[in-house]
Amino acid sequence: MLRTRLTGAVSVVVLEDEEQDRSISAALRTWGFDVTSAGGVTGAHGAINERAAAIAVLDGRSVRSAVLDLLTKIRESGWSIPVLVVCPDESAIVTALHAGADDCFGPPYSADELHARVTSLLRRTYRVNTWRPVPVRIGRLSVCLATREATRDGIPIALSPKEHELLVVLLEQRGRVVPRSELMARIWPERARPNPRTLDIHIAWLRRKIEPDPRHPTVIQTVRSVGYAMAPPP
Repeated sequence: MLRTRLTGAVSVVVLEDEEQDRSISAALRTWGFDVTSAGGVTGAHGAINERAAAIAVLDGRSVRSAVLDLLTKIRESGWSIPVLVVCPDESAIVTALHAGADDCFGPPYSADELHARVTSLLRRTYRVNTWRPVPVRIGRLSVCLATREATRDGIPIALSPKEHELLVVLLEQRGRVVPRSELMARIWPERARPNPRTLDIHIAWLRRKIEPDPRHPTVIQTVRSVGYAMAPPP
């Protein structure tokens, strides 16, 4: 199963615990990849073949034994698909590399690092740069997370680093209410006790730039006493 060209949305198979953390699949979909999520070795192995996947991403934090089994099956099949493994610790990284993983990394990690490692593996494996990021569209707003570009009605919007990070987190969890504590931990991890008003201020700044009417927001919705949510897909 040797592939030499990438066309359209790149197909990615993700092995992860479907009943728990699905942040990897969510992040990759946000970046514009065509993601198939599987919770077991058989399902992931079949999806790689049926979907003609360009790359596999395996979450060894929650399905550690399944990762090694799938790596073995992939290599025994003679497939040339690159495999990226998220590992819980250094010993798991060493084990996964010996088992046939092409790249490994461990937490804590950001969506930007995940994206960089996936695209790096695609470039090294296929020696082409045919993948183009697919912008996320929400009404009149268009966001390309790979290039950190945003437009509204085709007009560029200048986002600060923190505003961009907020947008990424909310898009990753689109349709889900993200608690205030989770947003604070993701955006300001360096602060032990950040001022809770900091988040509200940055949300207000972001709304002024992306909402048609910031006084009546429809893109970033407030869930009182809980957190914020990005409008779900139509």
